[in-house]
Amino acid sequence: MENTYIVIDPEERTVELRTFELTLDTLCDLLRCDATDALDLPFNLIGYIDGEGAWQGRQVEWEFRGTPCWGTMIIGKKQEHQENLLSCEEEDLENIQPFIHFFDNY
Repeated sequence: MENTYIVIDPEERTVELRTFELTLDTLCDLLRCDATDALDLPFNLIGYIDGEGAWQGRQVEWEFRGTPCWGTMIIGKKQEHQENLLSCEEEDLENIQPFIHFFDNY
């Protein structure tokens, strides 16, 4: 089933809504990695990032709320008692944008 997710791409310096079916293969392809980590985010959101990007130095570094992140992040809405994520909306995108900081030296 396709849902709409927030995709943060520090290489392209973009933060946008994209619609796709989120499978493990799709997640790994979008994050350009083999291992993912999940981060609890404000506004009942959860973000998925490259689980090995920091120590491997292979992803572009950026910050979310002052916390270092590496590479692309995929964000969806949490759903109580279920593993599937709900679609994000324009309001979710607007809420998180102030917390994203791309570094100038990339």
